[in-house]
Amino acid sequence: MPEGQTIRFWRWLTPKVIGFVTDTHAWLWSMDGDSAPVQAFERHGSLGGTQIIDFQISSNNKWLLLVGIKKGQAGGIDGNMQLYSVTKKVSQPLTGHAGTFANIKVNGDKEARTIFCFVDKKPNSGPQLRIMQVDKPDGAQGGDFRIPAKDIPFPAQAVQMNDFPVSLVASPKHDMLFLVTKCGYMYMYFIHTGSLIYSNRVTADTIFTTTIDTKTGGLLGITARTGQVLSISVNESALVKYCQAQVPEPGLALKVATTLGLSGAGDMFKGEFERLMNAG
Repeated sequence: MPEGQTIRFWRWLTPKVIGFVTDTHAWLWSMDGDSAPVQAFERHGSLGGTQIIDFQISSNNKWLLLVGIKKGQAGGIDGNMQLYSVTKKVSQPLTGHAGTFANIKVNGDKEARTIFCFVDKKPNSGPQLRIMQVDKPDGAQGGDFRIPAKDIPFPAQAVQMNDFPVSLVASPKHDMLFLVTKCGYMYMYFIHTGSLIYSNRVTADTIFTTTIDTKTGGLLGITARTGQVLSISVNESALVKYCQAQVPEPGLALKVATTLGLSGAGDMFKGEFERLMNAG
């Protein structure tokens, strides 16, 4: 490293690329050949004085995300993020604690679109989940994909403990978002609609690191101090019926079944077919 540069955070961004962060820049280091680390972008001023807790890259390598936290004036934890476009070489500062990239197909797309998902937390307001498209393949039908902001229902106990999100992981298998907070609450959202499918407190300990479980399409997390490994995944055989019975959102269960190709929606398909036939 150049003189005076100290690595404050690092992680594997892909199986072959390490991302690390110094006080001034974010770097990428490819394991192919004998290449040296290269500067990806300069840290935005809004991340000054923050503890970096996450560094993300989109699957098409066109977008990077840096996340930092610091103690707020009111005693809580403030979050700041920097979204960087590799193509345009432009940064967008955001307020929030967690974000990630996902790939989904909509409107009959043959190729997936790149979706950016993040938790937005502005001063004097509650956290909101935002889901928006940042890239789409050539020939994609329809306009850009974007979901209206969704309030994240923190329970009163979590609010009293100044809880905040520490991780957001996207499941490529089920198009779900797993949001984890410092106090151990977990929220599962369906990316296509922004619907909250399930939430619960899964641990009383802080989950300090998470990753996708490539075998189940779920979430793996490790708790601080206790070193407990948590595995959270979708029960495919029960998901559609659960959405139909427990999530009061018309059409959600059918949307989940058709998007993910899951069973359990036979009666709903029949009812929808008859409704459309009667409507001409």
